[in-house]
Amino acid sequence: MADRVIPNTHCDLLMSARTLVLVCTYNEVENLPELFEQLARYLPRADILVVDDSSPDGTAEWVRQHPRYRPHAAETVESAIYLIQRSGKHGLGTATREGLRWCLDHAYDFVINLDADLSHPPEYAPALLAACQPEPATGSTAELRATSGRASGGTTVDNTISSDITASDITA
Repeated sequence: MADRVIPNTHCDLLMSARTLVLVCTYNEVENLPELFEQLARYLPRADILVVDDSSPDGTAEWVRQHPRYRPHAAETVESAIYLIQRSGKHGLGTATREGLRWCLDHAYDFVINLDADLSHPPEYAPALLAACQPEPATGSTAELRATSGRASGGTTVDNTISSDITASDITA
């Protein structure tokens, strides 16, 4: 990763918007320390929501022991970590929908969905948020920005499932 050049994206939007990083997990306890460290580096003001499908490896308990963990969203602090622990393994799609609903219910301005295994490098998250700033010439803003291994310059490594989604997948 040392050879990557990340554009300078420090801007007003990043400083004032409420941003949530959504991380859906199943047996990710070994990956979370590095992910959280990188998120603190690249998105220090963002909150994190972990939606865990009752991982047998102790993922949810590790989240609860984190110093930034807050059991209730009413305990608003900058860069809090929240947890939804589900009763069993229900799958990524339903976990993502539940996390997105939580984000909407708690009035976040932006949500970034990342995999806990770091296959979505957190270092690109500030550039993704910056892309949502109003265009200087037109004042138009983005409703959705997405990264993809299928896009020009994008990569997909060991992708074993389709990542195609539609709006109905999220709102269903």
